[in-house]
Order: sequence, then structure tokens, then C-alpha cells
Amino acid sequence: MEEVSSLLKRNQNRNALGLLSRVAVKKGESLYFIELDQVVYFKGEGSVIKAIDVKGKSNIICENSLLELQAKLSPSDFFRINRSEIVHKKYIRRIESYTKSSVAVYFQDNQISLVTSQSNTSAFREWLVN
Repeated sequence: MEEVSSLLKRNQNRNALGLLSRVAVKKGESLYFIELDQVVYFKGEGSVIKAIDVKGKSNIICENSLLELQAKLSPSDFFRINRSEIVHKKYIRRIESYTKSSVAVYFQDNQISLVTSQSNTSAFREWLVN
């Protein structure tokens, strides 16, 4: 019961701040929704933004830019590691040095890795431990 209460409170806080709890996905002429808890990371490819879910499925979402999407996501849960990717803290399993000033981010399956930009690495490390 406490867990349900905690989830409800978190959603109310998120809504009060104008943050998303799910994203709209376009498939043909219809829309469906994915809860943010199911999104491992977002990837921008040109004018298209994809949400990669826990099953590894790539879903084209209805957002104009990563910058606009980032503004609607909880900063405690999501971090923009470079100009084209936003990661979900919940699914990060490990990081390791990639270059002198960037790290590779590995998720639950350890097969996919994304690399932080040099300018975001320090802030990413700090965000990860908080």
C-alpha cells in the first residue's frame, strides 16, 4: 500500500511540474503510449526521435526535438549524455572509461553502449551518484 501511495505522489509531483509520465508513439495513422519507466534511452536521428524500450524495440515518438523532450523529462531520472542521446538512470548497469574525457554507458543487457560527450562526462558522473 505504501508503494502505491508513493507512486501516486510521484505522478502528482511530475504532473505539477509539467513533466511527462509517458510518451506518444506514432505507428502508421495511430498513436499509442509507452510509460517512461519502460524507456531505456532516447535517440535523436536527424528530425526523428526514437524511444528504445526494455525489449530493445525502437519506437518513433511524437516530439519535435531532443531539447524539447529533455525539458519534459524528470532530471533525476533522465540525463542527456551527448547531442543525440538521453539515458534513463534506472537501466544503467555500468560505465567504463572510453577516452580520457568520456565514458561508455552500458545498460542491463551489456550489449549496447552509448558514449558521453566530453563536455557532459563530468556532470553525468555527478548525476549518476546522486
